[in-house]
Amino acid sequence: MLAIKNLLLLVACLLWFSAHGQAAGKILPEDFSYRGVCLGDSEAKMKECLGEPMYNLPRSVLGVAVIYHAYRDDLTVGVLSGERKVVEIIDKGEKYAARGGIRHGATTYKITQVYGQTEKRLIDGYVSYVYENPARPRERLILTIEPERGGLKAFRLTGLPLTEEEADSWVEEARQNNDEDTLALFTAKDGGIDLSALPPDKPVRLRRPE
Repeated sequence: MLAIKNLLLLVACLLWFSAHGQAAGKILPEDFSYRGVCLGDSEAKMKECLGEPMYNLPRSVLGVAVIYHAYRDDLTVGVLSGERKVVEIIDKGEKYAARGGIRHGATTYKITQVYGQTEKRLIDGYVSYVYENPARPRERLILTIEPERGGLKAFRLTGLPLTEEEADSWVEEARQNNDEDTLALFTAKDGGIDLSALPPDKPVRLRRPE
């Protein structure tokens, strides 16, 4: 009889852990920084923390003019063309480790243990965990999962819209609220972005760098 009670207690403990264990993690404002660089920081602060980039490439991302700075170890940092503020950080390398030891190859179980449960979205053809900054909802942490092995493929912090529909909704909301700062981001929507540096014989495509 005692053995049965102990077995039932063990089963109850396992069920409780199964129900609550994966939800133990929680996203924090500190998760929206990378080696001392936060979204919204100046280009000068980026270089102070990360050094000089190897090269840069101008792009139009869903109507936002961005200059992407390429670093070693598969690190790319995007800054707004006009304000020169950091708007996106993408790390596809194997050296960086975020809070809780989250790094390239981390399992989905490990991810939810550190950051908690969140929605999964298909972004650029990959399943991704998308977390919002509790202090600034338009800032997202996106953890892209490698499809074959199921481990972490890329770490991205972004303040950019993720779809054309979202970009359009940001513009509409900014117009209703007379938000000139947000409207200024979408210069390409009104034809104001300078695309003269891009090859003239190739069509401009609104997509993120691979």
